Amino acid sequence: MKRKPVKICCSGSHGVGKSTLAFQLASFFKFKEKNVKVIDEIVRTSPFPINELAPPECEYWLCHQQIIQELEAYQHGYEIIICDRGSWDAIQYWIDRNLPNDYFYHLEHAMLQWMDTYHAIVLVEPDTQVLHFSQDNIRSGNQDFRKRMVKHFQDAVKKLPSDAEKNLLTITSSEIFDHPAESTALKKIIRFLLQKNVPILSGIGDLQTLTK
Repeated sequence: MKRKPVKICCSGSHGVGKSTLAFQLASFFKFKEKNVKVIDEIVRTSPFPINELAPPECEYWLCHQQIIQELEAYQHGYEIIICDRGSWDAIQYWIDRNLPNDYFYHLEHAMLQWMDTYHAIVLVEPDTQVLHFSQDNIRSGNQDFRKRMVKHFQDAVKKLPSDAEKNLLTITSSEIFDHPAESTALKKIIRFLLQKNVPILSGIGDLQTLTK
C-alpha cells in the first residue's frame, strides 16, 4: 500500500506571505532529499473573476480543484505536499461575498472535513511588524478586504473538526520574513511536525540541529 504523504497547507488572507512560506518549506525539505510537491495558489489560474467580484462559481471551482491537485500529487508519489492554501480557503472568500445556500453548507462541511488530511494547518496572520501589504497583479490591494478576510479565517478556526484543530499552527507574517535563509516560521513548523512524530520525517536530523 502506498504510504500517505505529509501534507502542509499555508492558509490565510491574501498578501500575508503564504507563498513565500510555502517555498521556504519546499527548499528545506528538498535540501533534506525529500520528494516535494508545491501546489501553487490555484486562484491564479481561475477561469472566473476573482477578488471582490468573484461569483459563487469561482469558489465551487477552487474547492474542487484544490482537492483534485492534492489527489494527483498523492498519486504521483510525492513524499511531502505543500499547499499554498487549503481546502477551506475558498469557503472563507465565499462567505465575504455571497449569501449561503444549501449547496454552500454541504460544500463547507466537505471542505472542513478535508482539513483533517493535513498534518499541519499553518494559519498566517499579518501583524504590526509587517506594515507593507504584499501585492501583485492578481490579488486585490484593498486593505479593508484583507482585514475582513483575516477575520473570516479567525472565525473559521472555531468550525474545524477536533482532529484538524490539533494540527493548527498560527504564525505571523513577520516570522516569515525575519530571516532570509531560515525564518522563525520555518523553524516553528518543523518543530511542530517533529513533535507530532510524523513518520516520514524520521532521520532528517535532530530537533536542535534543525531549529536552532
